[in-house]
Amino acid sequence: VSGEQLYADVAKDILLYVSRDLSDKSGGFYSAEDADSVPVSGGLEKQEGAFCVWTASEVRELLPDVVEGAVGAAMLADIFMHHYGVKEQGNVAPEQDPHGELQGKNVLIVRYSVELTAAHFGITVEKVNELMTSARARMAEVRKIRPQPHLDTKMLASWNGLMMSAFARVGAVLGNEAMVERAVQAGYFLKEHLWDPDQQNIIRSCYRGDQMEVQQISPPICGFLDDYAFIISGLLDLYEATFETEWLQWAEELQIRQDVLFWDDQGGGYFCSDPNDGTVLLRLKEGALHSWFISHH
Repeated sequence: VSGEQLYADVAKDILLYVSRDLSDKSGGFYSAEDADSVPVSGGLEKQEGAFCVWTASEVRELLPDVVEGAVGAAMLADIFMHHYGVKEQGNVAPEQDPHGELQGKNVLIVRYSVELTAAHFGITVEKVNELMTSARARMAEVRKIRPQPHLDTKMLASWNGLMMSAFARVGAVLGNEAMVERAVQAGYFLKEHLWDPDQQNIIRSCYRGDQMEVQQISPPICGFLDDYAFIISGLLDLYEATFETEWLQWAEELQIRQDVLFWDDQGGGYFCSDPNDGTVLLRLKEGALHSWFISHH
């Protein structure tokens, strides 16, 4: 809407991370990576953010190049540290680090616009973009050899619907066919692994097995309102990105099924779970989700 490139870049970066680190070969999306991981220095005790934080000395060691034309004969490390707020003593406030795990460490945060960083060092915006891209690539290579955080390979229907929306919408807006295709893969994943055609029900979740195959818990949990709502919304976004009518048709079928399962004829609105499910003690309606659903349909 704004034409501001920063927003497109951030969206693309998020989807790059998801497609690289949170994607199953089946087309599904995993739930999360842990915040804690084993530090590079070794030991068995995990630490907060160990996989993705940096010391100032690490940055200087990795980025020693002198940047031609930069004010004060600045090194690449100087420009990188300025732009991403890296400090000698670390940039995590003590009140945000109650266990002292991040002392001397830095979380990389964009502190200045590219224009301000360029002006500060007397170089062009294009040069700053080029330098930061190169620096990030170098640091990413080093990060690859760090102990990986634990991966939660649970794949939730609702969250997969949301990611399908994200890939479809970003792909359509930016004209990126690969992103649209990733959304299509997610659509087929949902239909194959989280839809029971016999019972006509969404299944809440599945997970990656020991042999990298998709497995269901036994017995599988039937989907809740958010699973239907977010998949339907994702299918509509996918249809608008591809104009393939199979996605529109399935969205309509799911909407009819959602109304059968969750709609409250007496009080109006949707229950969060099937009101006829005897295992659910309370028949709840989630106001925030209901408002979201109304605003998107």
